[in-house]
Amino acid sequence: MKKQIKKGNTVVSMDDHIKGIVQIVTDKTVTIFDEDGFERVYPINRIIVYDDTLDQAKVIPKVKDKSVKKQRNTPKEFPVIDLHNTSRYLAKNEILPNQIRIFKMELNSAIGKSFERIIFIHGSGNGVLRKEIDRILKRHNIQFGDAPYHTYGQGAIEIYLPKKHKRIV
Repeated sequence: MKKQIKKGNTVVSMDDHIKGIVQIVTDKTVTIFDEDGFERVYPINRIIVYDDTLDQAKVIPKVKDKSVKKQRNTPKEFPVIDLHNTSRYLAKNEILPNQIRIFKMELNSAIGKSFERIIFIHGSGNGVLRKEIDRILKRHNIQFGDAPYHTYGQGAIEIYLPKKHKRIV
């Protein structure tokens, strides 16, 4: 019997094996904070409630290929942050400042964790959030471009983080 997903559950994504705590549950999606503190949104049918009484290796099989040697400098997974779902219960004049605050916090976290890139989903509205993100990135001399359309659709930005970059304010 499958456990019902609710706020506060520890869950694991079936796609990328990310574990986190459920923050928001809708009919179709689940928003979690992963172990690195990033907010992630998944389809509800791709999430499993984590049961620590089971051997997690059975729930999430990890296949080791012994023919491939582990590389020393393998790139870390990159986070995908959805900014346009972060402001549901705010007044109109609070939405953009909240999105910018979350953008800066998540970008600083990715820089601190030495990620090579990060993707932000900003949505495809009238472009106010995207213009503000562009302005911040240009001011800090950080490279960026549109995220792959076939994966994220219109309304996402991919940011390339240099190895030794200072955090933004």
